[in-house]
Amino acid sequence: MRLYIAGTNGLGNYLERALFQNAAGGGVDEMRLYLAATHGPGGRYLQGELFCDSTNPGRSLDRTSSKTLTGGGALQGGLAGRCNILESYYYVADWQTRNIHRFKRFLLDSGAFTALYGAGMEAKALPAYVDRYIRYICENNVQDFFEMDVDSVVGYKRVLEFRREIEAQTGRRCIPVWHLERGKRAFQEMCTEYPYVAIGGIATKDGRKRLKPYLRWFTREAHRLGAKVHGLGYTELKTLPSVGFDSVDSTAWLYGNRGGYIYTFDGVAICKVNAPKGHRLKTREAVIHNFTEWLRYAEYLEANDKEW
Repeated sequence: MRLYIAGTNGLGNYLERALFQNAAGGGVDEMRLYLAATHGPGGRYLQGELFCDSTNPGRSLDRTSSKTLTGGGALQGGLAGRCNILESYYYVADWQTRNIHRFKRFLLDSGAFTALYGAGMEAKALPAYVDRYIRYICENNVQDFFEMDVDSVVGYKRVLEFRREIEAQTGRRCIPVWHLERGKRAFQEMCTEYPYVAIGGIATKDGRKRLKPYLRWFTREAHRLGAKVHGLGYTELKTLPSVGFDSVDSTAWLYGNRGGYIYTFDGVAICKVNAPKGHRLKTREAVIHNFTEWLRYAEYLEANDKEW
């Protein structure tokens, strides 16, 4: 199981020094964690802090990277080489682009759905958006990236045309993203043609409810056909071990700052700990702590998963 933690472009302002401090020194164990989605509300709130951490000695991370905070002082050794990062092209930050190849792995989402539905981009602008996506992939030598899965806007036939164009221009294969509307046969065809596929539409409660009873069939069928499966935005922790995904991504590590609690990895599971009554979280410290605990959880999932 690969757990991709989503959301590092905004809250990542706190993390850049933590991720890359001493990144070149010392060996680190193999791990697969993808960090995504710090472009959310918490990330925007914390955005300016990056420059404080980078330029102000008074805000050095050494002050917060205690063993209690990081579960063993992991930040002092640097996290980049241990992290798998998932980010959206629409949101990707400059610091992430600069450091793509210092992460353990980097997985790029097209961000097209966000551009269309979140930013109001018109469908007629998609070809130009695809061109920019291709250019970013080529200029930054991105190895793993999702297709333009905007079936609901332009239809599956056009999505396939975009897929072929991206693959022809980059010289690399996309990760195709199956949606319910494509039907079972399209999923099987994907798994026959591609070694790594994804299932979309399950990040929302409604989407999970519709597809959850069938997810195990999908993952088994993919494995039968020789493909591995990524669950986009799926981190329902209670069912994660049973659905059979080979990798997932999550923004859940951000929720603690939003909800006023911290996460703790107990060696087997990730747990929530509420702030004591009458106390508030220190935002910066909580960001680093929660990030690190989710990283430890992701490393545990991978180390204990037989399929990888």
